[in-house]
Amino acid sequence: MLFDQHRVSTVKPGIKPGESKIKSMLKGNNINFNKCVDTYATKGYKPGGFNNIVASHNDKKPYSAEISDNYEFGWHTSFFDNAMTLNGAVYYIRSKDKQIYVGPVGMQSIRNAGKAESKGIELSSQIKPMQGLRLSLGGNIGKSNFTNATDTSYKGKRLPYAPDVMLNASFDYLIDQTWLPGHLYLNAGTRYYSKSYFNEANTLEQGGYTLYDASLSLEMAHGINVKLYGENLGNKQYRVFSFPLDSVVMRNFVQ
Repeated sequence: MLFDQHRVSTVKPGIKPGESKIKSMLKGNNINFNKCVDTYATKGYKPGGFNNIVASHNDKKPYSAEISDNYEFGWHTSFFDNAMTLNGAVYYIRSKDKQIYVGPVGMQSIRNAGKAESKGIELSSQIKPMQGLRLSLGGNIGKSNFTNATDTSYKGKRLPYAPDVMLNASFDYLIDQTWLPGHLYLNAGTRYYSKSYFNEANTLEQGGYTLYDASLSLEMAHGINVKLYGENLGNKQYRVFSFPLDSVVMRNFVQ
């Protein structure tokens, strides 16, 4: 749900010189509203197979295909001649023979962990309050957990790598300048991830953290773009993955 990074060769979509759309709509007392509602029901399939790396007797066994039933109700709304948008979706996913990775990196294998479900809501909004400025907000709030695991002690545990809350906010600003041959954009944003787990037993965890990013891009004719960017400007240390090295001492691999 991060800000749409698609670029055109000249002017950023929706950011054009001229009066703010919201301001002009309010002046004419003409507040238009468009909406679109979608409902989806689909079935997902992830094939089974054999593990290439065999670290234990269980790894020799083939793993079954993962089957999921996916339901989603979504909406797309726009106001003030698309100067403001609000999109959202409510989703529910029910999985059978959930496939998960177990073991340390380099020796990982896939196993079926049983049944699981994921449910939540996604929201995103974009606002163009003034000339050359676009604000973007987004978020995903939900819950993913095992409902009937192969190991009964995992029932109710959270799925690995699935934080309950993910939020993001950013702005894009078209800098008014004539000394460079193109359109110069300044972007800055922040991302938040809540507490998450790295294994099905939920014994390896990481608390919530926030990241800050920024970029300066020059978009010229004929699709030529030059971009200077920085990610994680706050130098926040966080884990990409984590696993136990042995059964005696639990250690985390941090990246």
